[in-house]
Amino acid sequence: MNLPFTELEKDWDDGKLTTVRRKIFAFLKNERSTLTARLQVALFYFHLQDFRAAIKYVPLHEILNTNVTKWRRIEVECLVFAARILNVLGASAYAFNLLEKIPEKQLEPFNRYVAGIFCTNRRFREAIPIFTSLVSSQAPSDEDSALPLARCFSGMGRYAEAFETIEQYMKSIDTGNPSLAAAAYSVLGEAHLLANQAPKARRALQSALDLYGKLPASNNVAYPVLWMGGCCAIERKPQQAKVFFKKAWELFYRQGLHPESWLQIYYWQGLSEFLESKVMPDSWSRLVAYPGSWPGSLSDCSFRRLVEEWTNLPEEIFLSVGGISKRIPPRHLEVLSTSQESAGLPEQLLINLILAGEKGVPAFREYELLWPNQVHAVSQLPKRFEQLCFRLRQNGLGVESSQGQHLYKGREIFVCWTKQPTDSFREFLKSHPRFQRPAVERYFKVSKGKAAQLCQQWVHEGRVSRENFGRATVYQTL
Repeated sequence: MNLPFTELEKDWDDGKLTTVRRKIFAFLKNERSTLTARLQVALFYFHLQDFRAAIKYVPLHEILNTNVTKWRRIEVECLVFAARILNVLGASAYAFNLLEKIPEKQLEPFNRYVAGIFCTNRRFREAIPIFTSLVSSQAPSDEDSALPLARCFSGMGRYAEAFETIEQYMKSIDTGNPSLAAAAYSVLGEAHLLANQAPKARRALQSALDLYGKLPASNNVAYPVLWMGGCCAIERKPQQAKVFFKKAWELFYRQGLHPESWLQIYYWQGLSEFLESKVMPDSWSRLVAYPGSWPGSLSDCSFRRLVEEWTNLPEEIFLSVGGISKRIPPRHLEVLSTSQESAGLPEQLLINLILAGEKGVPAFREYELLWPNQVHAVSQLPKRFEQLCFRLRQNGLGVESSQGQHLYKGREIFVCWTKQPTDSFREFLKSHPRFQRPAVERYFKVSKGKAAQLCQQWVHEGRVSRENFGRATVYQTL
């Protein structure tokens, strides 16, 4: 028996939420809550973009406590789907954690989703081979693979390959379909913009905006709007850029969801401000200080390269939280001085919220930052989080929650670290060009879990690449 999607969706649209829950409960009871039944319910909520409800129906604890040799396709499908949901909710580290647990052969049928998660987190090196394989095995007109592949090439500075991929795609599609053509012009405009070809970018993006104007309202228009602002920034037209950036914030910013989608606005805003004032802009400070952003958003993609081209800023600006936070002008009433490594969970939460600023942090991003190895217990983390918030409120430090987004609303505090942890990381990576996790345990005298967390962090930051998985995993310094 299948879940009656159409009937439930109509009830949902009519506001009959109690009826929807009752029918879902009856469906699960009738199906004895099998994995297939629960996955159908999760897909229903995912379709309605109620992602926090969707993740509740994926039994991660049950699956991850089963021996991997006993996993069938349905268990793997549930884990991949959970990774997609967690990525949308801003918990990309949790998403990668789940994908790493799946044997490579069992993961292959879901490579399109895996590549999509890599791409949205700007891990282009890992996404490109998968998308390339998908395009070559299917067709250049495969929008779900060809255009993301072109974006990956652009993000890596491989513009000729990006233009070639887009050209082949545009030749293979029905140019009379405004939706397909608009998406292609949008990606073409981004490629020209990142290649510092503002006039060509503007023409392509204007074509995309004209086509989107003929279609029903869609959030896809957010991308050409943002990149139009980028064109204005490069062309030294700050007032026009501000108009586009304001519209981009309205289209991109959604509480409780993957913040990287709107953090990129900070880059283009900052570029416009820097070209006008030649001073390190607050927008760039916010971008690099944001908790867990792209982990290493400036390492594997165009942002770091472009910032360095414009400013020649030293690496420490991007790696030192202390250096970053001091560039966020505070009217501070007190100083919270602590070591990043010794801070307790309440202090870590407070620091994350302060560094995030007025936009706040999605709940699931906080969960993975505070409990990095607890993806199996994700259903229990909201209660733990509320306990931390309660402890902060008891000390007069306000934490406000709104639609899955948490913001700091207490008295003003200036955050600084008493020591910089990056120096020891740099020394280790310099002296260990190839290593495995046990070497990290011995060098830093940390637990197996902490060592694995550090390795995963370095991969996300673009400092190391990973070869193989499981016990055979080897890391190589980049």
